[in-house]
Order: sequence, then structure tokens, then C-alpha cells
Amino acid sequence: MLGVAAAIVGALIGSIVGVLLTSAKIRRERGFDRRLQWCESMMGALNAAGAAVTSASTASDPNAREECWNETMRLYERLIPLCGQKELYAPEAAIQLINTFMRELSALIEAHLAGHASAAPPIACEKCLEAIRSTVGSATINPARTARSTVWQREFSR
Repeated sequence: MLGVAAAIVGALIGSIVGVLLTSAKIRRERGFDRRLQWCESMMGALNAAGAAVTSASTASDPNAREECWNETMRLYERLIPLCGQKELYAPEAAIQLINTFMRELSALIEAHLAGHASAAPPIACEKCLEAIRSTVGSATINPARTARSTVWQREFSR
């Protein structure tokens, strides 16, 4: 009888430990999936915003230029909530690059809107564009290429 009770208690303890370990593993996996989803969304939005602002600054047709600026502003607005989550999901180096990108993009948009108010000619965007290009060139994380790498997982598991 004592042996049966010990076996039941051992099985119960083993089951509880198994459930706890499985639960912890599932939480880690879900956390990684959320980080990966955020990173993919952020990279897509940053690339789209960079392409839109480059098109806006180089378009020769005024109507096409204005349409590109409208798209740039729409994409900037899409980036704002993603940037609000950067401290949760991004490493420190990426946070600094995102901050630089957003600051320069905001400066470009403000200069463009100020030009509307004063009916000024198109703004010279080269300084801000160069800063934006330098953030993209400095990016060390490309989730499309490294999502399964252990280095990426270690960096984002903080």
C-alpha cells in the first residue's frame, strides 16, 4: 500500500513539473514569436518609409512629389505605435538607430510642411536623407535572414 501511494505521489509530482516546464517553454516561444513579428513589422515600415521619403525628395513631377510626401507622412504615422514598443523588443543599438531614423524623418516632414506654409521651393533633403541612409547601413539585425540564428535569438531574448 505504501508503495502504491509513493508511486501516485511521484507521478503527481512528475506531472506537475512537466506541466510547469512545458508552460515556461510555451511562454518563451510566444515571446520570441511576438519579438519576431514586431521586428518584421518594424523593418517593413522602416523600409517603406525610407523608400517613400527618397521618392518624395527626388520626384521631378510636383504632383507625384506631393503624393510621395503624403505616403511618407502616412508611413510615419504607422511607425509611431511600432516605435512605442521598441524598448520591449529591440536591443539598445537598434533603439538608437530607430530613434535617429525617426528624428530625421520627422525633420524632413516638418521642413516639407513648413514649405507649404511659406510657398517655398522644394526643400533640400540631402542632409536628412544621408542620416536616414546611415541608420539603414548601420543596421545589424535583419530578421528575414537571421530569424533562426542563435545570435539573433540571444540578442532578442533579453
